[in-house]
Amino acid sequence: MNCPTCNRSSKECRFIGEFCEFCATDIAKRQAPSIAEMQQCRWCGRLWLKGKYIEMDNDSIGRSIESTMKMPGWKAEVLSVANRDALVRFYYGAEKGVFFEKKLHLKITRRTCDECFKKSSGYYEAIVQLRGDPKKVDKEAGSIDRWLQNRNAFVTKSDRIEGGYDVYVSSKNLISEYFMQRKMKPKKSWTLYGIKEGKSVYRNTYLVRL
Repeated sequence: MNCPTCNRSSKECRFIGEFCEFCATDIAKRQAPSIAEMQQCRWCGRLWLKGKYIEMDNDSIGRSIESTMKMPGWKAEVLSVANRDALVRFYYGAEKGVFFEKKLHLKITRRTCDECFKKSSGYYEAIVQLRGDPKKVDKEAGSIDRWLQNRNAFVTKSDRIEGGYDVYVSSKNLISEYFMQRKMKPKKSWTLYGIKEGKSVYRNTYLVRL
């Protein structure tokens, strides 16, 4: 097999499709983007990728670049980022034996993710009323906060009142899951919040005594 561009033989070097690795690399260099467009939340700094916001780092920037490339089989590895210019190594295959490097400009559009919008607007779906021993209440409030953050949810606010906290949380489904996993059985009540798509929407209140 001979390369149609340079006539190198498949006995001399590796082939990528019908082209030798050298010519295939030259073609990929011409096809590689010079500008990478992406969206970032103006508040939390996360990157929009494949329908969700994720932490913005070299890995996610590389995946974002790959999602817009028209270079089958090629991957992008971001080596460094400075002043919205990224040094990127494009490589073919898992072994990374065939590669080239190129500088790309990152064109970043700012927007507000749903989570940050909800936080700024004071959104919440449930209130957890923590009552009892102050040390246990403080520990439980911190535990709830971490649980929600690890699942892309949040505590909207936490009001200290006499006897404990009122913790406003963004997801009643997740806080219910939290209680189930910890085998807690809080006292539950409901308050009508509004109507959505013809259905009643309720905010839940959970009373937890510690």
